[in-house]
Amino acid sequence: MVALLARRVAMAFFVVLVGSVFTASAFGQVTWTGSGDGVSWSDGANWSTGLPPSSMDNVVIDLANATVQYDATACCDIDGLTVSGSGAQLEVVSGMRLDVRGNLAFSAGTITGAGDFNVDGTVSWTGGDFRGSGLSDFFGNVDVTGFGLRRIVDRTVSFYGNVNVTNTNLNFDLIVRQENANISIYNSAVFSFLTDRTAWLASGSTELYLEGTIQKTGGTGSSVFTTAISGFGLLCATSGTLQISVLGAANAFS
Repeated sequence: MVALLARRVAMAFFVVLVGSVFTASAFGQVTWTGSGDGVSWSDGANWSTGLPPSSMDNVVIDLANATVQYDATACCDIDGLTVSGSGAQLEVVSGMRLDVRGNLAFSAGTITGAGDFNVDGTVSWTGGDFRGSGLSDFFGNVDVTGFGLRRIVDRTVSFYGNVNVTNTNLNFDLIVRQENANISIYNSAVFSFLTDRTAWLASGSTELYLEGTIQKTGGTGSSVFTTAISGFGLLCATSGTLQISVLGAANAFS
């Protein structure tokens, strides 16, 4: 009887262990290889696991010049996303929506398309462009850091969490360029300039809708925000000067 019980315990332990190993291999990091048709998200041969990403996977696109098309047969959400391949492009096609339930690390390439792209967690935006005619909702905080130029082009973007803009490169003023794109800062969200010599510059048919706050909280010099602004939010500077320039008319807050 004791021997039979021991065998059953051992068998149960084996089943749990095998199940754990299976789960770890099935859900985790999935990296784009492009070894299938080289384009389709839904083609499992394009991914390191041989399967398209699931809702529990962290997706990595670090292959230079990769073109990844989030197509009509793909799933609708993933656990996390890293886009770091130089020249890489992730396109969400028209009629589709890609939801990142965790965090986005975006350092190179382009996230684009006529479909919608949303992030629930934190966005670390150190490089790359958001483009395309689709919608993007960022519900967590967005940290804009580093020295390179980033663009939001033709896209409608809504920030529901705080946006922190930091750039300490003294030889590079412009950090984000907004081109023909509509930006919204909702509710209690705060857009903060944390250092001097940072700028948010708009061009083309562009407007910012503000319900939250634009503020400057670091550095003793100036930070510049250039775009048409509507809404009923707050503008303030607790350190240095925040310059708001709209259609050639500049207003300074300090």
